[in-house]
Amino acid sequence: PLRKASFACMLTMLDTMPDVVPVADFYPNLAKGLADTDDVAMMCHQILAQVAAWAPHSLLSNVPALLDPLATTINKVPKDNSGVANHANDVIRSALRALDAIAQIPESSQNRRVV
Repeated sequence: PLRKASFACMLTMLDTMPDVVPVADFYPNLAKGLADTDDVAMMCHQILAQVAAWAPHSLLSNVPALLDPLATTINKVPKDNSGVANHANDVIRSALRALDAIAQIPESSQNRRVV
C-alpha cells in the first residue's frame, strides 16, 4: 500500500504542478513500479502517459529502461478464470495505453522498440 500511495502522490503532483516534479530523477522508480504488482503498475502506466504528454523529450531519453517492464506486462497471458482474466486484460490494456502515449511522441518513431 505504501508504494501505491507514493505513486498516487506522484500522479497527483504531475496533474497539479508538473513543473515542480523532477521527472528525470523519477525514472528509475517508475521502471521499478512498472514491474511491481498490477495495481502499482497500472498507476505507473498513468504516470507514464502524463509524462509523455508533459516531458516527451525527457521520457524518450529514458525509454529503453521503461520498455522492458511494459513489454513483460503486454505479453502476459491471462488465465482462464474469468475474474482474473478480466483484471489481467485491464492491466494489459493499461500498459498498451502507456505504450501508445509514448508512440504518439513524434521522435519516438526513431526508436525501433517503440514502433
